[in-house]
Amino acid sequence: MGLAWCFLRWYWVEREDPLVLLRDRFDGLTRWLLLHRRSRKTFPVSLLLLILGASMAWATQQYTFIRWVALNGVIRTFAAGTYSRYVFHGVGGSAILAGGAGANSAVFYANGSGQLTNSAAGFTVSVDGMTSIHAVGHAGDVAQFNDSPQNDVFYAYADYNNGQSLAGMYASGYGGGYSNSASGFSTNLGYSTNGGNDTAAFFDSPQSDTFYAYADYNGAPGTPGRGQSLAGMYGSYSGGPSSGSAGYSNSAKGFSTNVAYSTNGGAPGTPGRDTAAFFDSPGNDTFYAYANYKNTAQPLAGMYGGGYSNWANGFGMNIGFSTNGGNDTASLTGSSGANALNTDLAIAQLYGSNFFQEAAGFAAVNVFGGSSTNNHKQGPDPLKYALSLNGSWINS
Repeated sequence: MGLAWCFLRWYWVEREDPLVLLRDRFDGLTRWLLLHRRSRKTFPVSLLLLILGASMAWATQQYTFIRWVALNGVIRTFAAGTYSRYVFHGVGGSAILAGGAGANSAVFYANGSGQLTNSAAGFTVSVDGMTSIHAVGHAGDVAQFNDSPQNDVFYAYADYNNGQSLAGMYASGYGGGYSNSASGFSTNLGYSTNGGNDTAAFFDSPQSDTFYAYADYNGAPGTPGRGQSLAGMYGSYSGGPSSGSAGYSNSAKGFSTNVAYSTNGGAPGTPGRDTAAFFDSPGNDTFYAYANYKNTAQPLAGMYGGGYSNWANGFGMNIGFSTNGGNDTASLTGSSGANALNTDLAIAQLYGSNFFQEAAGFAAVNVFGGSSTNNHKQGPDPLKYALSLNGSWINS
């Protein structure tokens, strides 16, 4: 674990009382802490911070009457409420912050700093100078990630490794690289405000999920630059057996590319129940949807325009909306078999046995049917868009 011995200064912010603790390893400390906790029948861990890679580690736990801190196995105890803020200054390495049973919020920055606050217990732990920071949360907790000036990637899993949420942000080109992550948080927020060509990726749960991607959220229709991109995924999935969450919500703001993957199915036993919705920009946009992209047996849909690209893979239902102006075009491609098309006013819907596609408000819609005869049902109202049918179609 790096140097055999290391010196570090720990500043207790409220009292500015420096504490220097020395030791050379942390390998057995976690096991000892858990055993010690069980033997004393204490409350669950409310905060844990491990700093590795530079021979540094510390942890805090709130008991009924005391709070204690361990650095490389050396323990110091404090009366509960003695300190409300703890600060650690590192030089590289990794930090792990574990919150209590609830009321946790974590904030991460690309410059190696971050903090975890437990509003119920009334304390905050801040770190800086780290290469990576990881926070462990619980149902109802919120984690926020902030980007660097380079190209960053934000990712959010609703169900990583069988029941655990996981989200994070990283970039290899900023400084020596950084990586921040959080597990167990119900809400994860990614922000792209510092430039770069940033990407956000979302991954679904085993239940029904919804992915949304706005090219110009809260903008003024027909006025470029007024809004900001916003994408995310949410659902009612409550995680593993120990989770009490009423659902999850992950989102990313300001990212030029947003992608989503539906790989866990829709509802239990009914794959394809996930929904993806795409919203246009004030400029010219293109929405596309494939029932079976390049014979991969996977649906693919997306929308792109000036300076952005959003897409979703594996979603059974894909909908595109053109509401911000521009000369927008939609292309709907069905399966290799027979497909059904409904058209009316500003709506075009193409569907089959395991997919559904819809384009709403587009100036032009191109529809590609399968090799079999496809059915077209025209609604009672005249179309407000130019419709192009490709393949063999009969009106029904």
